[in-house]
Amino acid sequence: MLIALGTAVLGVLAAVAVFVLVLEPQWCRREVEGWPRRPFSTDAWRAQESDRKEFVHDLIASRRLDGLGRADALALLGDPDRTDDDDGEDLVYWLGPADCHFSADDWLFRVAIDAGGRVSRYGIESDLGDD
Repeated sequence: MLIALGTAVLGVLAAVAVFVLVLEPQWCRREVEGWPRRPFSTDAWRAQESDRKEFVHDLIASRRLDGLGRADALALLGDPDRTDDDDGEDLVYWLGPADCHFSADDWLFRVAIDAGGRVSRYGIESDLGDD
């Protein structure tokens, strides 16, 4: 009886691990890919914090951030919701809640600023890490 219970528990843990490691990341990618899309506008990005995810695909595709200095990135996007990384240089903008994680998680748009003060990369991620 105890061995059967242990085997059942291991089976459930294995199923959860498969979901978390294999299926859930695909589910999250589908969530992001399914967001409504609208042309990026600085004014709209700044005014509609709850709808930023609608503009983010166009912003990424336009490559407007490529090589910008920090001040120019701030002029384009406005003040970030927070700054991150060891130097506090990354600009992080809230896109909205994530529906694909077990926990209360949010989608973020991170703009990484390199040591020279220029945008080095940017993209969509969740609080739990890159997606």
